[in-house]
Amino acid sequence: MPIAKLLAGAFKIPVSLLNVFDSVLSQFANPDRGLFYAQSATSYRDNAVDYLETAGADLKSSGVTLNCTAHGSNPAEQIIGQAEGDSNILIAMVTHGRSGLGR
Repeated sequence: MPIAKLLAGAFKIPVSLLNVFDSVLSQFANPDRGLFYAQSATSYRDNAVDYLETAGADLKSSGVTLNCTAHGSNPAEQIIGQAEGDSNILIAMVTHGRSGLGR
């Protein structure tokens, strides 16, 4: 986030934080469990957006325009789609906070 804050401030650009998660397991798409499937996907998306807003609070407090979204789909396809949708985009990816051997 410090580098995103630096770049956003220097170039006066907004920051979009995106969480792309694998779709909820297909077993939950069963018609008998369809409601659970929808609730799980919605809950995961809401939690992801809350996390991004918390993670980006420092950006927002420094005056950076912040947009936080989460999508349940194929991560690679979603990231490529974001890049294709805006030719003036900088994409930075994080390592889930892992370090050392976990990284």
